[in-house]
Amino acid sequence: MNHWLKEPLWIDELFQRRKDDLFDWLSESASHDLKATAIELYQEPPAEFLVPPFFMDVIRPRLERSVPLALSRVHQNITFESPTQGVWWFDPEFPDQLWLGLLDTFPALLWVPALPDDAQIDAVYSNNFSSVKPVVSDLKKNFRMFAGTPEQLQMELENFENHYVLTSPVSSHMWGSEFEYDPWPESTAGWNQIDMIVEYRRCMVQRPGRVRRTSFRTSFSKSVLTVEEHPEGFVFDLRYNSSPVTQHVEAFNALIDTDYPTDAPADLVAAVLGFRNITAQQITKLLDAGDFEFLWSDLKTLGVVEPNVVAYERRLRRWLQNSDDVAVRSTIMQAAYEFGLDTVLYECWMTETDPELSAWLGRVLLPQEAV
Repeated sequence: MNHWLKEPLWIDELFQRRKDDLFDWLSESASHDLKATAIELYQEPPAEFLVPPFFMDVIRPRLERSVPLALSRVHQNITFESPTQGVWWFDPEFPDQLWLGLLDTFPALLWVPALPDDAQIDAVYSNNFSSVKPVVSDLKKNFRMFAGTPEQLQMELENFENHYVLTSPVSSHMWGSEFEYDPWPESTAGWNQIDMIVEYRRCMVQRPGRVRRTSFRTSFSKSVLTVEEHPEGFVFDLRYNSSPVTQHVEAFNALIDTDYPTDAPADLVAAVLGFRNITAQQITKLLDAGDFEFLWSDLKTLGVVEPNVVAYERRLRRWLQNSDDVAVRSTIMQAAYEFGLDTVLYECWMTETDPELSAWLGRVLLPQEAV
C-alpha cells in the first residue's frame, strides 16, 4: 500500500521504509483532523507558549500549507502522567525536508528540519528527546540572554515560576539557588499532591548571598533553563548539549534581528520565545560600532549577561582606549566601578587626562581615610 500523499516521492519511500515507533503514520482523515485542530488552536496563542503577534503571523500560514504525516513515539513527561507525542510534518515550501514538532501545538516556526534520511531522522529525534536527565555539569553548552526588566515584563521571579509550571516545553520541576545541581528525582509521575508540595519546599530554597535564581528542566531534551534575578533585570541562562546548527533558526534570527541559539534543542528555544532576546554578542556589536546611545544600560546589561569577567574587562578596556569622548569614558568607568573592576580603574587613573574624571577616580580608589 502506498502513502496517500502522492508527491513528493520520498514520502512514499519513507512510508514503506519506516514503520517503527518513531513513525505512527496518520491516515488522510486523521492528518486532516490534526491539522484543523492545530490551526484552530493558533487562532489565539496556546496558553503553554508565549507567542507574540509577529510570530503568530509566521505560524498560521505555515500550519495552513503544511501536512502532518506521522506521530513520533509516546514520550513520558517527567512531571505528569499524561504522555505526549511529537508530529512529523511536510511543508511544501521545503519539498526535500521533513519537519519535527515536539507537540501537536508546538510553534511551527520552531519545527526541527531533517532530510528524509534514516540516520539524520534518528539524530534529530535523539537531539531533541532525551530518555534520561543529564547531570547539570554534563551539559556542555552555555548560552545567556537578557530577558527584560521587571518593569518591561511586568513580572517578578515568582511570575516566571508560575508561567513555567503551565508551559509544555518546561517541566514543573524547579529548584532555587541553594542547589548547583538538579535535586529532583528522575521522575515524579504518580506522586500525590502532598509529596510534590514537600519536595517543592525542599528544592525551592534560595541561598542568602547568592543571586536569586530558579532553574527548570525542559520537558523533552531535559536541558536546564535558569532565570536569574539581577538588579539590572532578568537573565536566562541556558545549559544544553549542542545539536547541529539549524538553518531555520538562523533564518528566523535574520528575519527579526534576534540571537536565539541555533544549536539548542527546540524545547529550550520555545521556552524563551517571546521574551526580550539581548545577548552579549548583540551589545558588543553595537558598542564596537560606536553606537553609544544607550551606553549605560548596555554596559549594565552586558555585565550580567557576560559570565566571563575577564572578557567583560577586555571589552571595557577596548572601548576606553578607542574613545576621545570624556562622557563615554566616564560612563564606562562607572560600569567598571559598579562591577568591582578596580584593575581597570587603576589603569585609567594612570592615564586619564580629564581633571574631573581623574579626581573622581582618586576618590573611589584611595582608602577613605587617605582622601
